[in-house]
Amino acid sequence: AAVDFSIAENGLLVIAGTALGTDSITLALGDITVTDGNVNIITVTASAEDLLDITRGNSATNGHGIDVQMGTAAVAGNALNIGFGAGAATGNGIAMTFAGAATGDAINIVLDNTAVGAQALVVSTAVAHTSPTVSLTTVGGAGGHVIQIASTSASATGHGIVITETGAVANNLIRLAYAGANTGDAISVTMTNAAVTAKALVVVGVASSTAALVDLTGSGADGGNIIGIASTAAHAGASPIQIVESGVVANSLIEISYGGASTGDAISVVLNGAGAGAQALVVSSNVVHTSPTISLTTVSGAGGDTISIASTSAHATASPLKIV
Repeated sequence: AAVDFSIAENGLLVIAGTALGTDSITLALGDITVTDGNVNIITVTASAEDLLDITRGNSATNGHGIDVQMGTAAVAGNALNIGFGAGAATGNGIAMTFAGAATGDAINIVLDNTAVGAQALVVSTAVAHTSPTVSLTTVGGAGGHVIQIASTSASATGHGIVITETGAVANNLIRLAYAGANTGDAISVTMTNAAVTAKALVVVGVASSTAALVDLTGSGADGGNIIGIASTAAHAGASPIQIVESGVVANSLIEISYGGASTGDAISVVLNGAGAGAQALVVSSNVVHTSPTISLTTVSGAGGDTISIASTSAHATASPLKIV
């Protein structure tokens, strides 16, 4: 039967339980309050039982399962501290499993009132891992994003994502690999609502780089272009591609080199749908050159012309070649 008792100051209560995993103290109703003290749970015997088991009743209340209030003073300790021993543990530090169609977040962090240097999540490791430091695996089909970043106007001085590489490594900072016949884009940038000065991609290279700043390698044979640029009528005031050389250099702005016996043209311009005043190539210069504006050098012997102009009957009112 239940017994009412009290313990004097500095008293010690020892209850010898029957076995690990069995109840030694049962509180049917009420709270347990510890003032200026700790609650320590120490186990010696290995057991599959939980050290702390909290089961909430099926109610619509908004109380928390665990509520930790750190106080207003400068506290150096952690609200929750999990330390794994020296053994090779296979369990998770924190494991969450949703058994129903819950609409709440698994982890929700609000930093509204913290200092500007506070971070919501910090993951650091000093071990050379062979597995990802952070791994996200989802089952798609409902249109939900794996990661979503919404940057408001109040975050104008910070970036959505910042990656800083401080070591001399050979790996990629970002690597995208398709394991299946995905029809989506690897990277899709939509700037419909951006400011007119915003750019989709900005790349700043090393001063004396020996490698290409942007390297594109195409291996397909199905007619796909390596780069496809579609300029609409609304883009009439700017060029689809613009190259500006501001330094005094000896290199070519555009260089096309054939590495094999390709039968395609180096540059092919089709003006079938263009306006009557459109020109395939325009070269202008206000500099007194000592070298030709256009230089053509060929190795003859196979009967190929250096320049070939074929004028059809539809072109009867103009000269195939005009020099003014």
